[in-house]
Amino acid sequence: MIVEEKRKLEYWLKHIEALANSSPTLIVINKIDENPGFDVNRKFLMDKYPNIVSINRVSCGTGEGIELLIDSLNESLAKVNHLNTLWPKAWFELKEKLEKSEENFISLEVFNKHCKEVDIYSKHRQNTILDFLHDLGVVLHFKDFDLDNTSVLNPHWVTEGVYKIINSRQLVEQLGILSYASIENILPNKVYPKEQYRFLISLMEKFELCYKINRNEILIPDLLSVQEPDFNITPILKFIVEYAFLPRSIFPKFIVRMKNDVKESLAWRTGVILENTKLNCLARLRVDYEEKTINIEVEGFHAREYFSIIHYTLTDINNSFSNLSITERIPIAETNITVSYQHLKNLEELGVFDFIPEGSTSMINVSETLGSVTKTRKEKIEDEIMERLNEIKGTVNDKRRFVKEANEILELKPNIFGIGININAIVDKIFRK
Repeated sequence: MIVEEKRKLEYWLKHIEALANSSPTLIVINKIDENPGFDVNRKFLMDKYPNIVSINRVSCGTGEGIELLIDSLNESLAKVNHLNTLWPKAWFELKEKLEKSEENFISLEVFNKHCKEVDIYSKHRQNTILDFLHDLGVVLHFKDFDLDNTSVLNPHWVTEGVYKIINSRQLVEQLGILSYASIENILPNKVYPKEQYRFLISLMEKFELCYKINRNEILIPDLLSVQEPDFNITPILKFIVEYAFLPRSIFPKFIVRMKNDVKESLAWRTGVILENTKLNCLARLRVDYEEKTINIEVEGFHAREYFSIIHYTLTDINNSFSNLSITERIPIAETNITVSYQHLKNLEELGVFDFIPEGSTSMINVSETLGSVTKTRKEKIEDEIMERLNEIKGTVNDKRRFVKEANEILELKPNIFGIGININAIVDKIFRK
């Protein structure tokens, strides 16, 4: 049980690292009156997670340790930078006015009217204080085109509405497909009027919780069927992304981003089949939360090009988190061995052509292994030579001049020895055009 509690604690600490940029964190151990022997390895945790400010043992029942916890909170709050920001008196008056409001949401026009009532007339100042109030959580306001005319005075109104939608039995029974008409059966009309449905859905789209499948329906990937459909592909490219900590939101976000490529609704809670008709490629992605991996398989003549689109999308989502630790690996064909993608790129840059991966007794070719997922250094240099030579093709018809020019480009490239670039073949390609 203690091991399980430690895992849960570290899960949330890693969550803070990834989502909150390692914000100052206080750990509170409650019910010490009922379980006086329970504690955590303080030095280990504080060394591993430097953002931990203090670890406090308290009892909400007896009050033991509460004063020390309050002292720790006050000390931490005093170090928060924006608390020292000076505000004009009128801004405080507006803040208090909005906090006392019983409205759940107002239009931007009404907000500006409230500003004028406390003598804030400048449009620039109105926008600035709106940003401040948004940061403080007094008001929620988003500058996106579909959202900018509504300011939410009660943030709980948003979160409760979204949770009611996501956790509704109706949505679960419909495997994550929600129609606008059915929202009326989920949300109470007095609190959530129909004219605000699209605002809530737009907000869910903004945070990539769902995507539109037609004009009147949305799909929430996190509520898709658990069962993987029968669909086989013959991958010529395989890639694995390993995470030290894998946030649950990454894969649903990926499905939302790639919604236009989802093949015939072939998506499930831990996987998706993608199809790119222009490149004539199929891809299958599977997430394994236990192993903390996302496996990518691509088939098709242009598999490498389609993989680059998939990889870019996934990398962009990963980069939206602050401190995700990720290792990308390429499986070696017909073995259970994988090799670090970054390590292969480093070897190629150093001019290493063959090496023995850890766990193997056989040599592998660096360029061939890398070439399964991306252009090799050789291909990139050949492309650069082709581009440079094409620039002078219109003015020079001398084949020997082309060869001389290509060799001069090669001489400027470090670690090029042994890479096997055929200058004459490149020149012949250009003259055949």
